This record gives sequence, C-alpha cells and structure tokens, in this order.
Amino acid sequence: MKVLLDEDIPVKLRESLTAHEVVTVAFLKWKGVRNGNLMRRAESDGFDVLVTRDVGLGHQRPRDVERLAIIHVRLGRGRINDLLPH
Repeated sequence: MKVLLDEDIPVKLRESLTAHEVVTVAFLKWKGVRNGNLMRRAESDGFDVLVTRDVGLGHQRPRDVERLAIIHVRLGRGRINDLLPH
C-alpha cells in the first residue's frame, strides 16, 4: 500500500509502517499545497491512503478524487508517542 503522510503528521511514523511504501508531503515538496489539490496529486501519483490530522480535509474532497482513502488522526498533540499505540 502506498501511504502519504500529511505535513501535520510526525515523519517518524514512517518507521512504524514498514509493510507499506510511506512518503511524506515534505519529501515530495508538496508542503502548503491546498487540500483539494493535495488529494488530486496524491491520487494521480498512485497513493492509496492519505494520513492527516486535518479534520476538515475529508469534507473538502473533490468529486474527481474517488480512490484515495483519508485517515484522520485525532490523538493528543499528534506526537509520535501519541500515535504509535494506535
């Protein structure tokens, strides 16, 4: 599975998702890309999942983005220690 970590997710989470291909928004130089365009880019680049803390992102899904799954992380401050148990 190809996973994209949004800029609000700790980069260290990559180390815990070893069974997947995990890339960060920062690595792709997509920081600051608006949500709709981010989802379009992710889907067109073959990502299966976008992991984010942005609660509003799912409501901003463009109609042409159909296959990309969105995982909203709503835990603590989003620090790696808050995320790992889940």
